[in-house]
Amino acid sequence: MKQFLMRIQQKLESNFYITPNIITYLLLPFSYLFRGLVFMRHLLYGADLFKVTSFSRPVVVIGNITVGGTGKTPLIIWLTNYLKAKGYKVGVVSHGYGVKTIKIPQFVDEETAVACGDEPYLIYRHTQVPVVVSSDRVAAVQLLLQQKGVDVVLSDDGLQHYSMDRTLEVAVVDGTRLFGNRLCLPAGPLREPVSRLNYVQYVVLNLPQVAQFSMCREQLMRDIELRSEQVFGMQLMPGKLVSVADFSEQKAITDLQEKKVHAVSGIGNPKRFFDLLEQLGVQIVPHVFPDHHLFTLEDIDFSDTSFVIMTEKDAVKCRSFADQRHWFLPVQAEVSQSFGDAIIDFLSM
Repeated sequence: MKQFLMRIQQKLESNFYITPNIITYLLLPFSYLFRGLVFMRHLLYGADLFKVTSFSRPVVVIGNITVGGTGKTPLIIWLTNYLKAKGYKVGVVSHGYGVKTIKIPQFVDEETAVACGDEPYLIYRHTQVPVVVSSDRVAAVQLLLQQKGVDVVLSDDGLQHYSMDRTLEVAVVDGTRLFGNRLCLPAGPLREPVSRLNYVQYVVLNLPQVAQFSMCREQLMRDIELRSEQVFGMQLMPGKLVSVADFSEQKAITDLQEKKVHAVSGIGNPKRFFDLLEQLGVQIVPHVFPDHHLFTLEDIDFSDTSFVIMTEKDAVKCRSFADQRHWFLPVQAEVSQSFGDAIIDFLSM
């Protein structure tokens, strides 16, 4: 049953990025209903019928309007470290998707990594700033301000969490897939209509190559009303392979070139990960799991002795049962310094 449900989910998500078919049209009425509910929610918040909580320090939301991975986590790590280097005391809040719902705010550390979720732990590990996980983002922000006295709070996702007031919004867009068939859930990938981007302060396009930025920005700006200086580019640059069983052990990716490996992915956009491995010269046998999948040994234990490569996000959940075959490929966001400066300028207004 588990495998069957996984295949259904993967089929529906892949359907978002192809020419509309019978499945799309069958789901279309539900998409219109979903979009109507989104509109009503906006209306109620705009009329002050739902409570919005403000804070004594600025809150920066980094999110997206589509389901699936766009590269938010690497961007949050980059921006957190950039602000730290400029003297800001930063804290991060996250929902902690893929784990049991955490209502009472909880700080992330080495002991709570699996319980709090893969993305919050990665942010904590690579920034060493206080990270709080809770389904109640307002309570998470309040805890950060009360106990850690931070200067600025970054929210991992949360564009749609309107009960949390925010100083500015950054939307991350997959520059390769953009908005797919441009339909709202469940017929398409959109959480909100594309027009939502007209109200964010900045958009970051996650692209495989810098050369694609100008063309992609022009395409995006035909859909939204932002100025060109509000749109930035980002690349995810791979590092050395790291042993899942022992994070201190590393290996050059070139050691696996022309070799067959099992590529395991439980992220929002597995194709991006698989394409990256192939571009690096690795021959892969792909294994796709749902986003935020809670891995077991059975998921990554194959009948041969080939190496198994996964993302760093997935490695967090496999560390306790991995062996010498299992490696992860870390990626790091490469963003123009002008993006960080734009954030600081906005916060200083």
